[in-house]
Amino acid sequence: MNIDPSDVAALLARLRRGQQQQRLMLFLVFALFLGLLVFVLLNQQKRQATSATTDSITAGLFELVDHNGAQAAMLSNGRQGPLLTMSKGKAQAEFRLVNRGPVLSMVDAGGNLRATLAAPDSTTELRLFDEAGNVRASLAVTKSESDLSLADDKGKVRIKMSVKGDGPQLEFFDANGKLISSKP
Repeated sequence: MNIDPSDVAALLARLRRGQQQQRLMLFLVFALFLGLLVFVLLNQQKRQATSATTDSITAGLFELVDHNGAQAAMLSNGRQGPLLTMSKGKAQAEFRLVNRGPVLSMVDAGGNLRATLAAPDSTTELRLFDEAGNVRASLAVTKSESDLSLADDKGKVRIKMSVKGDGPQLEFFDANGKLISSKP
């Protein structure tokens, strides 16, 4: 068998071109695989970042609105300290934390203050108001005593029950605030 040297050179050239094409194809497949791997990993990290829960959210004001866009609740850092308000029309509940202690206020549907609960310093006090804004009942508690006062429609205390270190006491007052009877 006789092989022509030009045929051998042509075959070697074809073989080299085939090897180069094979290396190029291998490189392209490797690059495609690497690109696909990077895409999958980045997409997975993005999915994990969006689905992970957040341990904290920082803001100066949070506002909750109803389906009409009206404010239903608000949490903020007010002038005197943290403040939470919830409202529906004129009715409102407000909780604030001031330097002296926590305060809870409630306003009725007419916009009138109806109740407060405060715990400033060493006293805890609950006050109930009538529609005119007069305190009608008050309950106060300290370390050494507790008092329950009931007032008339003008806001004058008429009955006061107390428990102090020396025992219980019941007092009755006239419309002018003058003590008319007490027990013991």
